[in-house]
Amino acid sequence: MLPFSPTDPQLEPALALVEPLPFTLAGLSARRAEQLRRYRTQAPLPRPDIQTEEHPLPCPDGEGELSLKLYRPADVPGVLPAMLWFHGGGYVGGTVVMDDALCEDLARDVRCVVVSAEYRLAPENPYPAALEDAFAALGWVAAQARALGIDPGRIAIGGASAGAGLAASLALLTRDRGGPRPCLQLLSYPMLDRDTSRDPALVSGVGEHPLWPHHHNRLAWQAYTGHLADPADAPYASPVHVPDLTALPPAWVGVGDLDLFYAENRHYAARLARAGVPTVFRCYPGAYHGFDRLVPGADLSRQFEHERNAALRGALHPRA
Repeated sequence: MLPFSPTDPQLEPALALVEPLPFTLAGLSARRAEQLRRYRTQAPLPRPDIQTEEHPLPCPDGEGELSLKLYRPADVPGVLPAMLWFHGGGYVGGTVVMDDALCEDLARDVRCVVVSAEYRLAPENPYPAALEDAFAALGWVAAQARALGIDPGRIAIGGASAGAGLAASLALLTRDRGGPRPCLQLLSYPMLDRDTSRDPALVSGVGEHPLWPHHHNRLAWQAYTGHLADPADAPYASPVHVPDLTALPPAWVGVGDLDLFYAENRHYAARLARAGVPTVFRCYPGAYHGFDRLVPGADLSRQFEHERNAALRGALHPRA
């Protein structure tokens, strides 16, 4: 069994205040609606120092359209690098609205354009719908870069939780398809391994808090890839199982050691490094899944934010 740290004392009290929403596949529509209501109720006022705009993006299969929301520092003229961001939600929930404040902070702190992408959700749209949407979003940003005031040579990808897993999958897909090459994959506690919930070493002491327990993880993977008879039919869905990790963009991986995804994150980062990919793996002792969102003022959350943003800044604004 992996050694786990005690919960950080600044993070522990917040767990008792979390009101978990029921999570069943049959009840996903109601859960999404309630989450969206909460996000909109708690959303901060628009920041005057950030300009936002929304752009439609046709779905790759021609059915319907997605939305891309851009965040740009209002007082930084000229061409800027960009960050293509994917929200979390276990591939079955979430929305760009939940990350408004985060994207505004990234745009301001890193001095970049943040593009936050909606993508289709499972089980209505299982794998590979979200990944194809992500690839289309990356292609759109690269193709429209000049018109948007973006440097096409400085585009990073990233996200949190399932969004980070999607970014890792996208890095693999765009490599294999010869698509635009990101300059960084910024992975905040990424959801990478469909087999995590089957690992008995992770059952005790981690992942049973209200934010993302094993039950949620099992149902989410079932919704995303359960329609496939053979996991080999979803080669990019679970990046940790992809045999060839060479020639990928540099990676930053940050995760708490009480996170359900800690072991898979550590393993993936080690494999990336062995494959010759410049990789930074940061572990935050005593931190659980989504700790930086739940307790943003905690010292550990501030450290996480500082190190994440520094990694992005270093990739988007490399020294000459």
